[in-house]
Amino acid sequence: DVLLDSTGAFGLVDPTALAVDREGYVLVADAGRRIVARVSDGALVAVAGNGGTRPLGDGGLATSTALLRPVDVDVDDHGVWIVDAETHTLYRRTEDGLLRRWIGTGAAGIGSHGSQARFAALHDPTRVAADGLGGAYVIDSGNRRLVHVDASGVLRVIDTQGHLQHASNLTRLQTGEILVTDDVA
Repeated sequence: DVLLDSTGAFGLVDPTALAVDREGYVLVADAGRRIVARVSDGALVAVAGNGGTRPLGDGGLATSTALLRPVDVDVDDHGVWIVDAETHTLYRRTEDGLLRRWIGTGAAGIGSHGSQARFAALHDPTRVAADGLGGAYVIDSGNRRLVHVDASGVLRVIDTQGHLQHASNLTRLQTGEILVTDDVA
């Protein structure tokens, strides 16, 4: 679906993050429209989220599944990572167009180190950075920590002391180092 308003302008409501996919297209997470869209030939085309609140799910077509508040997006060789803060979930849109839950239960909570990430809770995740190996790092803001899910789906807690106060940005450098900004007042 092309997402333009009645004037022909982009129909963004609350854009929260940008990423560039492997073909060089810009992806936009729009929390207000409840979608992740690709900018293509001057138009926005949904790649994940149906703009509604149902159906929530795992494993269905990415554009037929609801995202309630997508706040961040990143890309790797395996697909598009999407943080949905409202459902406390990290999703990955696969190359075949399916949306898969990687971390989260749908409810706020705290997941244990070494657990299967699909069954580990997050609390208000805000940022994602692909690790370059099929996994991703996530700022778990409500729990004031950084977590990692590897390609096999195992959750690792990176910061267990709750040192993060108001982490606002996350990026992975080509060297593999992780940078987190923490807006401490």
